[in-house]
Amino acid sequence: MSDLLLTLQQDLVDKLNSESAFFYISVVSWRKQVIRKEIERRLPHLNSKNGRKGCGVVVNMPRIEAVQPNLAAPQGDVLVGIDVVEQPEVNFNPGGTMLTAEEAARAVRRALHQFAIEGKIFLYQDKKAIEPLDRLDFPGCLGYRVNLRGRMAELPLAKCVVPSISETSGTVSLATSDSGAAIYHTVDGSFPGVSNAAALLYASPFSVASGATLRWAAYKSGLMGSDAAQAVIT
Repeated sequence: MSDLLLTLQQDLVDKLNSESAFFYISVVSWRKQVIRKEIERRLPHLNSKNGRKGCGVVVNMPRIEAVQPNLAAPQGDVLVGIDVVEQPEVNFNPGGTMLTAEEAARAVRRALHQFAIEGKIFLYQDKKAIEPLDRLDFPGCLGYRVNLRGRMAELPLAKCVVPSISETSGTVSLATSDSGAAIYHTVDGSFPGVSNAAALLYASPFSVASGATLRWAAYKSGLMGSDAAQAVIT
């Protein structure tokens, strides 16, 4: 499956376009509007679906709001805003959809409340389920935003365990239970990572001056690096 947020946006468009309530309503995704390089800011009511125009729906790009406190894997709520825009003068004249923005917004909510991508995400109406669009830069238009929310949990990536340390008379030994993992360490308090020029690859026990701040971490291909541990050598 492609990226979940990309799939979700297109699935919502396809879901609405599959419902009879939107037979005359143009439903598009904001991503496709941009990809089509439409230089002019075309409104959905300027488009036409099945010979009607005047009211349209735009599924905006989803966003993620983090859940606090967070868990081992990134936890977050996916929020999707779906805009329903109407130009009444076009909408209720011959060739118009004859469906108000209010009616279309409620139809969007009905169609997408409890929408799910099995095993990935479950959407439901947000607390502010339908709210007026405060700003519309298009004369003679009005609109609503339908707000959806759903929980998305990403699987945690396995990471290296923190290497163990032993110290005797200023000589430090580091060890890891992850076979093949590389241990990097620093004695200046900086981060013990591959990208740090001050970080040294551990090969054998080494001496550390008293009072130095030793930091160390393990890295292995296919795993996330371990947490960085540190100790002041006495």
